[in-house]
Amino acid sequence: MLYTKRKNLLEQTLKQVYPAFVMDICADGMFTLLALCESGKLETAVLEGHQGDPELIAFLSLLNATISHMDHWCYLLGGDRGLLDEEQYNNLRYFSALTANLLTYIALYDEDYIEYAISAEDLNRLVAKDITKPTKLLRGKEFHKMSHDDMRAWLSQRRYYKPVHESSSPWKDTPVFDFSVSVSGRRHFGKQQLYTQLRERAVHQGKLADFVPLTIFDRFNEQIEDSAFILALSQGLDLDMEGLVKAVRICIQVDSESATNSTPADDMTSKLEVLKTAGKITSDTVIDTLKLFGIHSHGQYRETKYLKPYAAGPGEGAENLRSGVFVIEKTKTANFWVQAIDARNKLDGLAMTEYPAITPQTTPYGRNSNLQTIDELAYTNVMKFKIKTGADLIMVLKFLSVQ
Repeated sequence: MLYTKRKNLLEQTLKQVYPAFVMDICADGMFTLLALCESGKLETAVLEGHQGDPELIAFLSLLNATISHMDHWCYLLGGDRGLLDEEQYNNLRYFSALTANLLTYIALYDEDYIEYAISAEDLNRLVAKDITKPTKLLRGKEFHKMSHDDMRAWLSQRRYYKPVHESSSPWKDTPVFDFSVSVSGRRHFGKQQLYTQLRERAVHQGKLADFVPLTIFDRFNEQIEDSAFILALSQGLDLDMEGLVKAVRICIQVDSESATNSTPADDMTSKLEVLKTAGKITSDTVIDTLKLFGIHSHGQYRETKYLKPYAAGPGEGAENLRSGVFVIEKTKTANFWVQAIDARNKLDGLAMTEYPAITPQTTPYGRNSNLQTIDELAYTNVMKFKIKTGADLIMVLKFLSVQ
């Protein structure tokens, strides 16, 4: 059956079972991702953009719960699945397998993606001709000895495996730093800017895991003057060694002069200039920028590995949010969570997903499960905006009334 027909049948099926809920699912871009997965056209950049996203987990839980419900009907009624016919039931099983495959791909390319734990069955399903009937090629004992690299190598040798393609990188043949920049321009290019460009280059080349100091600025700041680290960066990221050394020297000089002469206003102006021309940015850049602009961490809600809550209100840096709180989700592309009443029609142009108000009894939860600890965002109508570029971040800063 063609994917479009399968998708339409799934929408019809879920509408029969969950008439009030299904359209919120089907309006999402999730089906585009699933289509790429089904056709074998997934790229690394697509996977990176959805690491940490809870929607696929919620969707898989919904499908599996529906299948379990239908299986129970079949048992009670002696073969009759109740609301659904056999074609609908098999299509549910197909989308459950396809969604699990997509989550497996994401987890394979991000070892920190703990929301979905890869199993031997996942790998057996990725190499099956019919994804609803996983092979038995890989045994549990063999699987438990495998690293992520081992898993990818094992998959690549299997006939029906659909590999993930390397995204064409906008950084290819692009220098990490424009060394023809004028002296007046150099005063805005310090270690933070060099760190951001090197980190983004590593992400686009799929090599971030090879350079741990590029994951945390403080580690980078400690090692960037080490000649062995500079050599490793130049070789690993295909950079001109002489040019990188020159960039490091410029950064050290700029930061030294800035420490002596700059004011907070100068630093903010400098940051805005960098953001205007920045391409894809990371959640680290977003968090560092919010700190620079005087937006404070929330005093009541604790920062976790996944979320950083911020206070919003008089004296907190972000003045215009009635709810008093917003959250940055620390995915590779930062997600900005805020009450819908505060943000509606104010951030047009940013990729947005809206989540309706729910109750503590709603299943599945539907949004990032870590939000359950934030009273103001746990169950109310919220919006999630993706901060993909420097321009997106400037828009958010304006929305927060700090720029």
